[in-house]
Amino acid sequence: MSPHEIERIVKATIEAMDIYGGDRGFMESVKRFNLGEEKLELWISAYEAGGISGIRALTELFTPDKETMKEALNQINDFFITAWPALQYRVVRRQNRITVSIKNKGQSGFYDLCQLRYTPFDGMWHLYWKRSNGKWCPYVSDIENIGGLLWKTLYLLKLDEFGCFFG
Repeated sequence: MSPHEIERIVKATIEAMDIYGGDRGFMESVKRFNLGEEKLELWISAYEAGGISGIRALTELFTPDKETMKEALNQINDFFITAWPALQYRVVRRQNRITVSIKNKGQSGFYDLCQLRYTPFDGMWHLYWKRSNGKWCPYVSDIENIGGLLWKTLYLLKLDEFGCFFG
């Protein structure tokens, strides 16, 4: 399914939720579009986090240019050195996705803290958190004007109002 088809479904779901009420409208869309609840919820989160760019970050892989990724890795390093200098971390990059894992004092291994996904067509970064079921979910914040800039996206880790990363 294309990102634009997903966007159409998400917009129809949001409209149904406004008309019929949250849960009823959501379930109407699950039935209407023959989708699983988890998938539709994930699509809505991606849309709320970044519009069509958020949906594409969720559903597509890209191969960004090397310079962009090199700069991103430098910014991530600078962020962790400044924000949490005592925290041990590691970074793994696969195409446009960068997974940051951390190791707290007293722990034997690393655990995944977050994933950053880059959409090269608009230059935006998208933040993901890992659910207890091991699946990555777009982080939806009430903080406005993030604009997809990497340093602002990383700063959401410190401001995490929902306890998704360190909760």
